[in-house]
Amino acid sequence: MDKTKKKCPFSGETFIPKRNNQIYATAYNRITFNNIKNRKLQKIVKSINKRLLKNYKIIVELLEDRQELILNNEFLKGKGFDFSILTHIMKEGNTTIYGIYNYAFFKLDNNTIKIMKQ
Repeated sequence: MDKTKKKCPFSGETFIPKRNNQIYATAYNRITFNNIKNRKLQKIVKSINKRLLKNYKIIVELLEDRQELILNNEFLKGKGFDFSILTHIMKEGNTTIYGIYNYAFFKLDNNTIKIMKQ
């Protein structure tokens, strides 16, 4: 086992590792470092997920038990739907299909959208 001292990237303290692959001086330092790193990522993802969930709820409310529905773009915008937040984009022939989880929608013309349950 290598007994050379290492410097903990979290606390800056010098320590002798108990294992060859030990990076942090203590388990507390390792856990705290990773929690801080993950919190930053979660904060970014949280704002996007909040907007995705809003779009999803609007679609679920409008479709109810139907498999598909045709609506005006302005109606969706009036409900608060954000066309820039999506989970996926697909291409079928010349048609671009946008998705939010298990729902898909595409333009029928410049003012009309068709929403479908996948």
